[in-house]
Amino acid sequence: MYLTNFVPLFLCKYVMMNKRNIDVREINYMQQGMFVEKLVKRKKRGAEKLLSFMIVLSAIFLILICLILPILLNISLLLSISAFAVFGIGYLAYRLITGLNQEFEYSIVNDELVVDRIIAQRKRKNVFTGSIRDFKLAAPVTNSEFSGYCNRNIAQFDFRSGEEGTSDWFIVTTVKGVETLVVLEPDDRFIATFRKYNPRNIRMS
Repeated sequence: MYLTNFVPLFLCKYVMMNKRNIDVREINYMQQGMFVEKLVKRKKRGAEKLLSFMIVLSAIFLILICLILPILLNISLLLSISAFAVFGIGYLAYRLITGLNQEFEYSIVNDELVVDRIIAQRKRKNVFTGSIRDFKLAAPVTNSEFSGYCNRNIAQFDFRSGEEGTSDWFIVTTVKGVETLVVLEPDDRFIATFRKYNPRNIRMS
């Protein structure tokens, strides 16, 4: 999913002052240069799938107890209480399972790369912010240096979807004085912006 913002007001004023005839393609390019965004849905790992399955089984077990117990005890008051309990258990299970759904939102504003983690489309948390100009290296994970950085004792973040056939890249940078390795799935627009702001340290292979 890609989004671009409107041409900034100062840019429009600049065009009017200089009386330039801007082609639509050129305007689109300037828009993309100011703001680029991509949403990546993270695939559930094995442990998360197992946890979801256990939550469903537990919820079914508890709901059955709530439904059977009033009948066995023959207490009518428990029927209304169990109804609320069933609703609460179902809602809690839904929240827990959907809470395992995660997405990563990549965005570039000017020369700054920002990655946010979105949980269940309800909660957003910033997990990475860094200037493209500070990139020590950015390249596809097929680059020979990738494995070397993976084995080093540095901060490492994986913001990929986990799907097969994606174009994975790694970035080596420094965040608050800490050397950091970031792995993500940029598209051509992101790569073009990387090269625009830091051409020396961007490798295409």
